[in-house]
Amino acid sequence: MIIDKEGHAITNAHVVQGEQKLKATVWIPQTDGTLQRVEIDKVELIAVNNHLDLALLKIPHPEGKEFSFAPVQREEKLDIGQPVFAIGNPLGLERTLTQGVISTTQRSFDGLTYIQTDTPINPGNSGGPLFNAAGQVVGVNAQIYSHSGGYMGLSFAIPADVAANVAEQLKTHGKVQHGRLGIGIQALDQTLAHSFGLADAN
Repeated sequence: MIIDKEGHAITNAHVVQGEQKLKATVWIPQTDGTLQRVEIDKVELIAVNNHLDLALLKIPHPEGKEFSFAPVQREEKLDIGQPVFAIGNPLGLERTLTQGVISTTQRSFDGLTYIQTDTPINPGNSGGPLFNAAGQVVGVNAQIYSHSGGYMGLSFAIPADVAANVAEQLKTHGKVQHGRLGIGIQALDQTLAHSFGLADAN
């Protein structure tokens, strides 16, 4: 997904993992309103963040012009039941649009928080945009829960504000600074309670 006029693009880290050479297929708007399919071989991998499963690429415009792009910006508020749309190449079928709704906006696992939808996602959708009805990118499609390897009604997207922040850090610094809270948690027993001047551990 191209995110600025210079041709920076984001995808999932697992899409580019271990690849020695990257290429991209882009669709260039023509003056007659049609789109021209162009394959680009010299795609540069800028940086990868495996923890958040995001990677930043740089795609050169085939005609040396500026790219059209969709701003990655999360809506102020996402609602459960809100329609969303995914664009990708599921199972190699280019430019496929699928539709669903937001199931929840705060689904946490593996230490990360995702937007959960029922939008049909399959291999080939990874790293593609999740749009709202206004055409804003609200997420980056990342993974599914499946026993079969195919879509089973549970799809997950990285929130757009997280993806945009990671992309900016990768572009500027080549890495992402992860915040860390310097505290630990332990059970409060009677001895510890007394050391804090508390009457009991309850």
